[in-house]
Amino acid sequence: MKKLLLVFALFTAGCEHSTVENYTNILNVFSVLKQGKSITSVRVDRTYKLNEQSKICIEDAIVILSGKNFIDTLSLSDSLYVSADSIILNPMDTINICVKASGFDSVYGTTVIPDSFIILHPTNNDTVTRGDSVVVKTNLNDFYFFTVYKEDTIFIPQIPVSPGPDSLIKLRFAMVDTLKSGNYRIKIKAYDENYFKYLPPGMSSSGNNPSGLNGGFGVFGSVAAKEIHLYLK
Repeated sequence: MKKLLLVFALFTAGCEHSTVENYTNILNVFSVLKQGKSITSVRVDRTYKLNEQSKICIEDAIVILSGKNFIDTLSLSDSLYVSADSIILNPMDTINICVKASGFDSVYGTTVIPDSFIILHPTNNDTVTRGDSVVVKTNLNDFYFFTVYKEDTIFIPQIPVSPGPDSLIKLRFAMVDTLKSGNYRIKIKAYDENYFKYLPPGMSSSGNNPSGLNGGFGVFGSVAAKEIHLYLK
């Protein structure tokens, strides 16, 4: 009996020691770049054990963004790493990120800024009927969502939509029963594949994966957005 207790004690001690040894802190990076914008921010924190007190961010990280014509080392401001230079992110730009911090594996990632798209119909401030549609000429490589606002309040959350073979997206007002007469703002967003994969299950095909990153958790993605105002009769 004593032998059995000794073996059990050695086994459990070995398991506890292995659990501590196998735990590794990993950087968690979150950044979604916006086409046409010049202000870029990156949030950097890390994984924590259940009994650890978490912090808002890693304060001593080195965060570098680079593209075809620039290299920018970001600086910490209000818990975010922000771009020091005025960088305009253009359609189809390839942007790279490198995040380093003492005691962690380095994190690398790449995103391609979504291509431009065109809202063919209606035009801004148009009056439309329930028989009309929003028609958008798209790029088949990106992922598209509609959000409907009424008086600056989200009336209908993000609706995923897919282009047809002709690269057109058509959203008929008659398909949305809750739309009544009034003023609306419709925002169309194009996400790159990285951010699309990061979206919650049901909105994308995969859920929260470390998307667009190697060596850490989180997401490094990009988005393009346009909006129109209209009156629905």
